[in-house]
Amino acid sequence: MREMYRWEQNASFNTIITDQWNEMLNTLPRSTAEIMLCAIRDNLADALTTLDKLLERNSPASIHFYFGSMTAMRKKLSPQLKEAYEVWDQSGDLSPIAEYIKISRQHWERVAKACLQLFSEQEDRAANDIEQLVEKNLL
Repeated sequence: MREMYRWEQNASFNTIITDQWNEMLNTLPRSTAEIMLCAIRDNLADALTTLDKLLERNSPASIHFYFGSMTAMRKKLSPQLKEAYEVWDQSGDLSPIAEYIKISRQHWERVAKACLQLFSEQEDRAANDIEQLVEKNLL
């Protein structure tokens, strides 16, 4: 059953992060939007698999490594995750991270789809609108 759930999660990821996503990254000029898009892709992937695995293992070293290796943009886009990590670091309570995972899956999927929509409408002119969209959708 767990394998089926992971397959469904990966299928969800693969329906969003498609060739069109890669085309968007390659088409947009070097910009904050490009960095944001990479962070959104990574946040979505982590919400679908990585964070669950971290919680299953409950290995303090792995959890610290994960949070220590997050890019500045990923931290900026995910202030609630940073707060959840700080609660865990102080108390050992994983529940705030688990709660974040529940809301982050749909959130990052919705933001990713909205970015793709903007790109399909504006192509290489979408960078500013993508940046504004993402800034309004921090989690």
